[in-house]
Amino acid sequence: MARHSQPALPRASHPGPLSLPPTRTVDEGRRYTPFVLLGFVGWLLLLTVAAPVAEWPGMFVYLVVVVALANVLYVKGIKPVDPSFSGPLFTLAVLAKLIGSTVRYWILTDVYNSGGDALTYFGQGQVLASYYRDLDFSVWAWYVHGGEGTTAMVKLVGFLYALLPANLPGSFFLYATLALTGAVFFYRAILISSTDESYKTYRWFIFFLPSILFWPSSLGKDAWIFFCSGVATYGWILYARKQNVGGLFWAGLGLFLVNFIRPHTAAFLALAMAFSFFMTVTHRARSFAVWVVGGVVVALLAVALVRSGADFLRLENLSVEAVEEFYAEQQERTTGGGSSYETVDVFTPSGLAVGLVSALARPFPWEAHNPQMLIAALETMVWLGFCWVRRGAFVRNLRAIRSDPAVSYALAYSVIMLLALTSLGNFGLIARQRVVVLPFWWMLFL
Repeated sequence: MARHSQPALPRASHPGPLSLPPTRTVDEGRRYTPFVLLGFVGWLLLLTVAAPVAEWPGMFVYLVVVVALANVLYVKGIKPVDPSFSGPLFTLAVLAKLIGSTVRYWILTDVYNSGGDALTYFGQGQVLASYYRDLDFSVWAWYVHGGEGTTAMVKLVGFLYALLPANLPGSFFLYATLALTGAVFFYRAILISSTDESYKTYRWFIFFLPSILFWPSSLGKDAWIFFCSGVATYGWILYARKQNVGGLFWAGLGLFLVNFIRPHTAAFLALAMAFSFFMTVTHRARSFAVWVVGGVVVALLAVALVRSGADFLRLENLSVEAVEEFYAEQQERTTGGGSSYETVDVFTPSGLAVGLVSALARPFPWEAHNPQMLIAALETMVWLGFCWVRRGAFVRNLRAIRSDPAVSYALAYSVIMLLALTSLGNFGLIARQRVVVLPFWWMLFL
């Protein structure tokens, strides 16, 4: 990611895409146009099967909003920083995301017989929307439904339905676009730190990988977390790599928004930022103010968010005994169903190694017992192959951990999140929650 032969970080982003002639971008755009047409037709056919006709009028309102947001994402978010990213290719990315969201909606309503958290947010969100329309926000003081994260998500969905019609497939599409916004922020972050054209591989992963198209594409926490993580990551890398103070605004905004739904995820992001700061920012800084003021701010923020995350997880303290007890309870609670597997004691060296491999790479193809799991396993083999091919870049990045804040940040968050995923005893849960780790993990191989 960085030019490791130089002690100081390059101030400029990658030179490649900004120097491409306009004609090449036009030619590449024409290359993707047939796929855009096929994708659009396929999505419409899928909609006719998945969404009842009665849902289409309300769904159309959401699609108008989605198209407007997608246009802003491309014109303001992609084109200024990467002119080689053609309009038809981004349109294809939007269609792929909508197709993934439609499949997720169909599986929820047909395969799972309308089960899942999305139906809770849909129903309870309409209840709160009736209060919001009357400008009665006292409901926030007493309303509780399920856990703290579920309650917070319902409160957000209530605002959505106070402004737009309560439409389930439309809500899926809007939240899928929210996750797409997170992908745009991740992509902008990698453009800041990349010094060669390896960012183009990252482009295909972040916008077209099936798991990213599928999991954070429904009405729920996954899309929100993916969005917030992208915002926080872009902000931190913008600040740490380019010394742009405005990046702190985006980093703080991402942390604030994710803390509302999942405080422990916000704590993990803050810890990764603190690690990056003390490993790299202070290593390069010559100002005493950066050491003291910056260090105090980052440390206090990390401590506050860690405490918030501990309270959210109902950890009475952060002792080793409390964490071990939490792990045991979490593994027992999540081990069930056809996708369960035998967990290990991650507090032993061998168990830790097996647990990290499980969190990153399982299920393996021979462990897949249904089509969804097989797709996830084959997809994992593809990007693990990419990691193997780029193993030289990974080693170089690790050597530059003290000079490249993007590397130290991505490594810290990847390790923390993978350790957290070792507490799960279900392949389905791992595949779903691993999605938010992958954008960070891939950064280490660029």
